[in-house]
Amino acid sequence: MADADGRRELRPIIDGLSRPIRVRTVGRPGVGLRTLTAGLRAAGLAVVDTGADVEVLVIAETAKPEDCRIAAAADGPIVVALNKADLLGAAVPGHVEPARRSTGVPVIPVSGLLAIATLDDELVAAIGALVTEPADLGSTDAFCAAAHSVPSATRARLLEVTDLSGTAAAIAAVRAGADGHALTALLRRASNIDALAAGIHGAAAPLRYRRLCEAMTRLRALAAGTADPRLDAVLTGNTAVRAAMAAAAAVLGADGMDTGPDDPLRRAVRWQRYSRGPVNALHRRCAADIARGALRSGVW
Repeated sequence: MADADGRRELRPIIDGLSRPIRVRTVGRPGVGLRTLTAGLRAAGLAVVDTGADVEVLVIAETAKPEDCRIAAAADGPIVVALNKADLLGAAVPGHVEPARRSTGVPVIPVSGLLAIATLDDELVAAIGALVTEPADLGSTDAFCAAAHSVPSATRARLLEVTDLSGTAAAIAAVRAGADGHALTALLRRASNIDALAAGIHGAAAPLRYRRLCEAMTRLRALAAGTADPRLDAVLTGNTAVRAAMAAAAAVLGADGMDTGPDDPLRRAVRWQRYSRGPVNALHRRCAADIARGALRSGVW
């Protein structure tokens, strides 16, 4: 409608709904802030210096007192990224829970280095050679200094791109039958950057829901002022009702709630009751939208 009929008043509403979630990364020196920021950008997130919707507090190994102060002072959604998780190996769970307790914020382990690691043909060939001719992966010095058919300079560059843990993961993957040219994608998956992006998406769920509610309010005002039946159809149609239900369910899901059951009638009854209970205004509105959407999706 906005484009076909020249309804310019619709464009700000549409733009408000489609505006990407803006992310700002903060953290102490030495935690890999720039690397993880690059990883988030590569994952498609809009990283900004000011005016962020969600903050990502980047820590390494453990949450320091200043990290806890940053988390406590946040005036909006915040997620903690435990960067350099690849260096912790199997000890990651033992670092995540204490950091969560210290900051009071969800903590997601991630490797910014692996998130942006790109293996060119020379490095892929080096991994292949390291599969057939193992090298000492005990330390960076041992890995680069030992005699090997892969030149020392190439091994040093491999460490710059993947570090020892990423190199070991790539070698293990090729040894298990992985295609060498799929290693970049494999390392990205191993970085856990997608889980961090999902955590950011979840933290922004209330914002997206409020944007949708604001857009619906503006559309109702526009419909009342123009008497355009097409706007009424948009507002009362299945798409709008189900969009509100999905956005509301995302808010409650991000708060750890199961937004079922699957049966539409039982779901509607559950959330209608919930909306009438001792809950905050946001949850009350979300529950009402879920109940309304569940009734619309059922056929009786």
